[in-house]
Amino acid sequence: PALSEIRINLANALMDAGREAEAMEQYAQAAINAGHDCEAILKMADGLERMNRLAGARQIARRGIEIDPHHVGLILIEARLDRREGAFLAGIEKLRDFAAMAPDLKTTIECYTELGQLHDRAINVDEAFRMFEAAGRYKAEMFRSQGITKEFALDMIASMETTLTPEWPAGWRESGNPGFQRAAPVFLIGFPRSGTTLLEQVLDSHSAIVTLEEKPAVDMMAGLVEAKYAGYPEGLDRLTPEDVHALRQHYFQYVDALVRVEENQTSIDKLP
Repeated sequence: PALSEIRINLANALMDAGREAEAMEQYAQAAINAGHDCEAILKMADGLERMNRLAGARQIARRGIEIDPHHVGLILIEARLDRREGAFLAGIEKLRDFAAMAPDLKTTIECYTELGQLHDRAINVDEAFRMFEAAGRYKAEMFRSQGITKEFALDMIASMETTLTPEWPAGWRESGNPGFQRAAPVFLIGFPRSGTTLLEQVLDSHSAIVTLEEKPAVDMMAGLVEAKYAGYPEGLDRLTPEDVHALRQHYFQYVDALVRVEENQTSIDKLP
């Protein structure tokens, strides 16, 4: 009875069954179970809104705002619900004075972005533009604080273009026997926004194929190379057979934690 997650699942099922009054009771009880923990209440309300459970999200967000009328995250959820239900001016009124009070840059960006969407829907074009500009300024500030610059990706590509010549792999040493019998995976790369999810579903429907959908298994290996040899891809030609063996083991351990690949199956790693 004290588990809010269980009550929310029950409430969702009751909503699907058309028993809205009973569902709302369960949503309310889930919020009560959280006590005065507004962050837990925010997490529940946010999850329900993302699942399109708007009535439940509002019920739980209201409970949190009763506890803390100035909780910016919960007010943001309510404004988002207002937008989704067509009450654009009500959402603006709720959120307008709180965006500048957000406790962190991420929430500040979300508030100004939401205000931009609300003003846009209310046909307040100039104000919408002003809100989106503010969100962009704060986002740039957040990126700068994380050491992220516009040049980062371009510099990385330029470095790879310089390093990855056709002749470069000719100097790599042989990796030798990997030390265990494991079928090599198939990697599908280089085709973003071309129907990759549908392709993954089609391939995965075959009994002899298991697909790993967009998980950073290769990024994990690249990170290990970069950490050990102070650079990627430059560190690739410094790998010893022992390094390659360890990287393969790391890769397969990562995959095995996500999917089950039988001996007669081929695993396909799809990250475009």
